[in-house]
Amino acid sequence: MRIQLIYSLIKTFLYSVLLTFPVFSLHAQASDSTGGQPAKTEFAFRVHYGVIYAHTFLVENTAGAHPRGFEFEISKQLTDRKSWDYYRCFPRTGFAFSYFDLNTPILGRSYSASYFLEPNYRLSKTCDFFLRGAVGLSYLTNPHDSLKNPANQSYSLPVNFFLSLGIGLNFKLTHHIALNFMASFQHNSNGGFQLPNHGVNYPTASIGVRYNVVDNSFPVYKKVTSTSWKRKLAFDAGLFYSPKSGYKYAWVSQRRFVIGAYSQISRQVSTLDAITLAGEIYYDDGLKSIKKILGDNTPCTLAGIMIGHEFIFRRIYFSQQLGVYVYKNTQTFSQLYQQAFPLLYHRWGLRYKLDNHWFAGFNMLVHKQVADFIDVRLSYRF
Repeated sequence: MRIQLIYSLIKTFLYSVLLTFPVFSLHAQASDSTGGQPAKTEFAFRVHYGVIYAHTFLVENTAGAHPRGFEFEISKQLTDRKSWDYYRCFPRTGFAFSYFDLNTPILGRSYSASYFLEPNYRLSKTCDFFLRGAVGLSYLTNPHDSLKNPANQSYSLPVNFFLSLGIGLNFKLTHHIALNFMASFQHNSNGGFQLPNHGVNYPTASIGVRYNVVDNSFPVYKKVTSTSWKRKLAFDAGLFYSPKSGYKYAWVSQRRFVIGAYSQISRQVSTLDAITLAGEIYYDDGLKSIKKILGDNTPCTLAGIMIGHEFIFRRIYFSQQLGVYVYKNTQTFSQLYQQAFPLLYHRWGLRYKLDNHWFAGFNMLVHKQVADFIDVRLSYRF
């Protein structure tokens, strides 16, 4: 059973990487016929130091731990005129590999591989400002075990999803070498594939060195206003599915599911940004299995409306949404199961534009700081 769960996690991530890899490959060919630079290969190494964020009393036994580790990455830095005209920044994207000692025997160690997007903004000839988002998979060495490690309420599978958000400054020391500083927030969870799954959260500070094989300078281009991104309102509709964890009887685990549908209206407001309004309805069979044990026979269909933002980079759409339930029956569940099911929730998603109409990707629904489930989805743009 555990091997099947791990296989499902890996398959979901590999599918998303196969979708985004063509974009990364195209960067190597990016150039501007009017005199811009082709994409430049960069290598980077950084060291991290952080602190475990104990977001619920169930993981307070990890509070005070100070994760420390290092990260290696390979990337492509775009500096061509066409990219700058369209994005008003110098995009950087690539793959990162990291190791963390989580500084407590309860959690063990973490090995991660992720894909990242990083817009870079020129502040001066020698200083750049950047934002960073990364998604991937982690292997964690000491998951929950009812006999060997019952204290670990943070994760119950060795393979988990990895998410990271960061902000930083990059200082160019030479034409090839730069020193950078970054503050980031790291998150690991299995997205509800198996319980317990309260997640591992830890903000970190890092210092690193980048090496650009060609030249790390950002050219200065004369500003040309681009209106190619302006479009009418976009309408999307789609289906999603998640193999969520649940129970068979008397707390004996069994694979359950979530299935649902959603629709969304979006308006692109810049080359990189769109605002969204969405609605969704889904059936949660994992929730039903818990309610059945608790003697709660209320419906397990939920519905919500969401407002949000999408970061758009070529064919990749990274979304953040804040939702409010307009229909749910979880009062008895929350009281008896002692797990918060608040009115508000948030979603984080990554999708890839297959053509002018079809999108494929995955999305995570979160209550407060606890991931409920991760779904795979397919949508159509009218």
